Amino acid sequence: MLESCPRCSSRLGPPLKTGRQVCAECGWSSAPMRSRTTPPPPPKTGVAHIVQLCWRIVQRVVRLSIAWLKEKFQGYQETRANNSVKPGQVMAGLSDRLSALEQSIPTSPKAPWITPEEAFEALGGQIDNPNSVVRTVNGQAAVSFARFRVLKSEAEWRAFGFEIDSIRRDAGKSWIRQLG
Repeated sequence: MLESCPRCSSRLGPPLKTGRQVCAECGWSSAPMRSRTTPPPPPKTGVAHIVQLCWRIVQRVVRLSIAWLKEKFQGYQETRANNSVKPGQVMAGLSDRLSALEQSIPTSPKAPWITPEEAFEALGGQIDNPNSVVRTVNGQAAVSFARFRVLKSEAEWRAFGFEIDSIRRDAGKSWIRQLG
């Protein structure tokens, strides 16, 4: 039996009924400390061990894949940030676009002359698609590009909202333009 506390050196009282001594000053006890760690589980053998190892491998592969994807995505964002337009280049790019737009605006009051292909696309048709059709202005008739290309009379072209110039057509120039 101890007479003084090993922690604070104060005098210990009589032992408790369990035989344990407790210090009234600091709370020290002669009882052994319980270990809070649980003992490791018994080693698994056979199929359970293999399944556990496979599960750990799958978890590790998933974690590594996610980390790899994050790294690639961050690299992609960095390259996009590096390729972005610099502030000094913004004005130059805008002025180039504005000048190109100004030059593309027709100066004559009438629309420019276009080819049958351009006219078909202007109506929303697709030349490469044989099933693509365009409708007349009033919506009563629909024709494919093969039929649209061979329209002859001025009345047929007017039904689609275009006027034609047969002299320009015979000369091999663009000969169709939208009605103004």
